[in-house]
Amino acid sequence: MSQAGNSPPPENNAAQTEAANAISRAALEITENYRQGAITKAHAFLQLRSAIPGADSNDEAAQVAYREALGTYIEILDGHDRFRANAAANGRVGGVGRSHSDAGSDDEERPPRRKINAAAFPWVIDELLNPPVDISPAHRQTLAAIENHSRDPKQAKASLYNAARLPQFPDSEWSHVLLGHAVDLNHVLSAMYSVSVDERQTEKLGKLEITVGATKPAKTVETHGQWVISWGSYVEAVTFVFSERAYELREYGKHITQLFASFGENLHPKVINYDRAVRIRAGQRRDILLTDFAKFSDLHVLWILGAGAGASSTEGKHRTSTSSGSGSRRKDGPCRRWNDGRCVNSNEGCEYSHICSSCRSNAHRAPNCPKSK
Repeated sequence: MSQAGNSPPPENNAAQTEAANAISRAALEITENYRQGAITKAHAFLQLRSAIPGADSNDEAAQVAYREALGTYIEILDGHDRFRANAAANGRVGGVGRSHSDAGSDDEERPPRRKINAAAFPWVIDELLNPPVDISPAHRQTLAAIENHSRDPKQAKASLYNAARLPQFPDSEWSHVLLGHAVDLNHVLSAMYSVSVDERQTEKLGKLEITVGATKPAKTVETHGQWVISWGSYVEAVTFVFSERAYELREYGKHITQLFASFGENLHPKVINYDRAVRIRAGQRRDILLTDFAKFSDLHVLWILGAGAGASSTEGKHRTSTSSGSGSRRKDGPCRRWNDGRCVNSNEGCEYSHICSSCRSNAHRAPNCPKSK
């Protein structure tokens, strides 16, 4: 879990980032000079030792970061040597017995595709020189697993599906679990009550991927009970892949349950939206856990405290606006996005009313309306 109180000031972070970028530029300039033949490999090595700080440090972490950074750039030099040797070998082979038609081939004239140098990314260098110290061992274990899955997501998913104890979970959401992204609990709830198979098909046309047959979830999480059911399935799936996250998910589940208990049922959709917003942020970041509640204080204000300010009288306000005929057009009809579970606004901030489009009740959405069944 991150320790918010130990975070360095923003200006320190900016200074560290700029220093890391400067070191990266200097080191890359040295490797480029070697590629162009301006300096020898020995000179390049000595210049890299001088450009990368930490060689004389007594701190073990700084020494490790220094060795890793230096090794990265030496690997770049070695890679250039290998490329030059392969090019020379291919030139000798190609010069013997090449026919006229081969010499004019377009394929032979194409230059080799240059492999991306991940070690030159500024964020990689920054983490080597300034490794994060506020990440727990369990969190690091999760990050390492996500990085491994991201190398070949399809292979990771195929292996997962062959696991004997694989829990039931919607196919579309397993990919999100493996890559640490937020999961849509509406899809989880729908899959638990579905009697049909997910018939979505994905085809690739070059780099374009087309998915057909996708449908919106048949059920949406609207109540505390539905959230508990879908959350339990989510926890089972996540801990199957990341067993070290069990404590984090258990504590976060308690946090959300306490919020449900603190509000009336008419405000439970606000808690559900807060949970969704928190999980989206945590899925888009790699330095926070769901239990880092201080990192979600703005979302708490937006969805929980904002929802509580006069929200208990929402139903009464709706009755007044619909029966008095005051002329306001903000609440003329039901919100179709809310009925589909896609509206991100509160009832007060939405142009339309958050009521069922079938019976105009604010206790449920249209797909769950008793009158439509």
